[in-house]
Amino acid sequence: MITERVSNQIRYMEGQTGIEGDEMDNVRVDITPVTQLTEDQIKELGDLLAAGYDKLWQGDGNYRNAILGNATQVLRIYDGDALAAGVTIDNSRISAIAVGPHFQGRGLGVKLFKEASKAHPDIWITVGVDPKSEGMIATLTSKKINFMPVEDKNKIEDLFRKTNQGREHYQVETESTEFPFLSQRLALKGINQNSFIAYARAGSTHGSVYHQILFQNQT
Repeated sequence: MITERVSNQIRYMEGQTGIEGDEMDNVRVDITPVTQLTEDQIKELGDLLAAGYDKLWQGDGNYRNAILGNATQVLRIYDGDALAAGVTIDNSRISAIAVGPHFQGRGLGVKLFKEASKAHPDIWITVGVDPKSEGMIATLTSKKINFMPVEDKNKIEDLFRKTNQGREHYQVETESTEFPFLSQRLALKGINQNSFIAYARAGSTHGSVYHQILFQNQT
């Protein structure tokens, strides 16, 4: 893992920062509407996400009421009978994502995004402008997938309005920011970009001072 500090903070990363694992073979991918999940499946996914987010996990109540309450589908990857990785999807937004601690470093982060992109070509996710997000950035910028930052304020707001979490008058504040690690990763794909549009929203879980970048799959 990239460092003990970061792995404790963000367990959903693919593997070491900037290192792309080999995809696992013989895994089963399952996409299920939230309304069709059994109680056992809800608990199984909740346990996976809790282990993945570790200290950042906000509890079973938030998971059931906010995450699943807004989600339309869940995408799960099984290795045999073991749940190895999963995401919750709110229309076309990935709202929660985790790779089980015992399955990290095997390319499942990239596979989650690949499978989510097949189901929703316009799939998107937000990532904090924070060194602790480097593991996720490393996965999102893999050459095996094609997610890019969204640079338009109006589009960011429109994407949120189309989610169950979004508000009728969803508004964000944006600013141009540098994120050297992201620049370095994009440079490996032949893209030279030194600054990015990041957004924040008053009243969000993270607070209005915490800026994020929205990444969307490019079809």
